[in-house]
Amino acid sequence: RQAGSGGSKVFASDIVDRGCPDVVLKDFLETPAIIGVDHIVTNPPYELAKEFVAKALELNPPGKVAMFLRLAFLEGKRRRERLFAVRPPCRVWVFSSRQPLRRNGGEWQSGLIAFAWFVWEGNNRSPDGARLGWLP
Repeated sequence: RQAGSGGSKVFASDIVDRGCPDVVLKDFLETPAIIGVDHIVTNPPYELAKEFVAKALELNPPGKVAMFLRLAFLEGKRRRERLFAVRPPCRVWVFSSRQPLRRNGGEWQSGLIAFAWFVWEGNNRSPDGARLGWLP
């Protein structure tokens, strides 16, 4: 579908019907390819964050991959060796305050966990690692 004044194409998918219009019920991890998509932006289930990042980078969109993840996603020796050393994000935008979230479309819950947007851009790789910034 077309969205916004810029005419961006948006392909929205979810594994569960949450009542949003124009959403295709599909498991992102089982998507063989997404034709004509320039960017992948998602808030993955946190227990599958590594798999979602790996799948999005495997699909290799020409634009950006942006993932809303726990800030703790930066931690871990294996993740550093297997992901960040091979394909580090270009930017990590940390929220200055804890974000209220809805779990599975339920009630809003007060923010207890630190989150950030992790952004990869095409095949761009910074020799100095990710640029770190803060969001209000």
